Amino acid sequence: MSRSVLYISQAAPLPARRRTWQQARALAQQGWKVRVLCPRRRGACETECQDGIRIVRFAQPFEGRGRAGILIEYAFAALVIGWALSRELLKERVDVLHVVNPPDWIALAALLLRPLGAKLVFDLADLTPRLYQAKFARRDIAYRALCAINRAVLRRADLVITSNDDYRRIAIRLGRRRWRSKPTIAIHSYPEFVANRPSPRSPGPLRIGYLGILGAQDGVASLLQAVSILRAKTDLPEFELQVVGDGPEAASLRELSRGLGLQNCVKFLGFLEGEARDRTVAAFDIAVACDPLNRFTRRISLNKIFAYSGLGLPIVATPLPGTRRLMGDAAQYTSNDTAQALADELEAMLRSDVRRLAFAQKARDRASRQFSWAKEAEAYVAAVENLADPLTRPAPRSPAPPDSHPGPGTSVPAPPSTG
Repeated sequence: MSRSVLYISQAAPLPARRRTWQQARALAQQGWKVRVLCPRRRGACETECQDGIRIVRFAQPFEGRGRAGILIEYAFAALVIGWALSRELLKERVDVLHVVNPPDWIALAALLLRPLGAKLVFDLADLTPRLYQAKFARRDIAYRALCAINRAVLRRADLVITSNDDYRRIAIRLGRRRWRSKPTIAIHSYPEFVANRPSPRSPGPLRIGYLGILGAQDGVASLLQAVSILRAKTDLPEFELQVVGDGPEAASLRELSRGLGLQNCVKFLGFLEGEARDRTVAAFDIAVACDPLNRFTRRISLNKIFAYSGLGLPIVATPLPGTRRLMGDAAQYTSNDTAQALADELEAMLRSDVRRLAFAQKARDRASRQFSWAKEAEAYVAAVENLADPLTRPAPRSPAPPDSHPGPGTSVPAPPSTG
C-alpha cells in the first residue's frame, strides 16, 4: 500500500520553490503518492500533475507589506488553505504532512490531524521571529507571539527539517529535541545539476543579475543604488541590471528605479519558472546576492547562491557568514552591506573579463565538489520513511527524468559531496 504525503507551502509556489520541489520529487521517485498545496501565480492552472506529483494551487490575491497587511494575508491564507486541505483529506488519507514555513502557524494547525494518523514534518526554511525583526526592527507582542508559535511547533513536530546546520542547532535548542524521539536533520538546497562548462554569451551589454524575492529585507534597494553609482562612471563597459523575481516590494522598487533615472538600464523581469528562469539566469555575466547583514541573515543559507554556483556564474555577495561558509574564496565579497561597497565590487567585475571568468570557474568547481543533491535526497527520504510503518513502505519506482533546465550548454549531475 502506497504512502501519501501532502506538502503545504504558503510563502511560495511549486515547482518554483526548488528545495521543496526536489524533496517532493525524491519521495515520488520512491513510490509515494505526493500532493502539494501552494499559492497560485497569475496565469498558473489551479491543478496539474508534474513528475507524478499532483499540485493544487489556491488563490492568494496579494502579499502583505506592513504588519497589518501581513496579518490580513495570513488570515485569508488560513481560510483558503483550510478549505483546500479539507478537500484533499476527503479525497485520500494523508500519512505525512510536510509544512514549509513561513508562516509557522500552519504547522501548529496541522497538529490537529494527528488523531487521523498523520505525521507532521516541519520544514524550518526561515527563522520567522528573526525575519519579523529584520523587517520591522522591533520586538513587540507580535514578535513574542511568533517566538511562542515557533517553539510550540518545534517541540511537537514528528520530524524537523532545516535548511542548514545553524538552523538545526537552533531547532534542537528551542524545541528541546532529542534525536531518538524527535529527529532533526539539515537538508541543504543544493542544485540537482551543475553546468560543466560556461554557456555561450549572447550579444548585448554586460548583465548584472539578481534572482530572488523582492522584499524589504532582501537588499535590492541597495543594489539599485549601487547601479546608480555605477551609471555615473562614464568609462565603464555598457551594462544593465536584470531582476528576476517578485514580492511585496516590487512596486516600490520599480518606483525607486524610476526615481534614480535607471529606466534604461534596469529590467524587472518578474516571476519566472522552469526553463525560462534558468535560461535567463544562466545568461547573467555577474550574479548578485545583496542581502544586508542583520540578526536574521547571519544564520541563513541563500538559495540563490546554490543556483548561481550551479550555473557557474561569477558571484558578488555581501559578506554573510553563511555565504562565506558555502563559497569560501569562490565568490567576491563586499567589504560591508552598503550600496557603495556593492558598487565597488561590481565595478571591478565589470572592468575585467579575466576576473569574471576566474570567479565563474571557481563557483562551478565549488558546486561540483561540494553541493550534492543526491546525498541530501537520500537523507531526506530515509528520515521521512522512518516515520512510516516499515511494513507498508512503498516500493521505489524508476526515477523520472529531471524537470530542471540548467541553462544552455551541457549539464551533468553534481558528484557526491566530500564534506
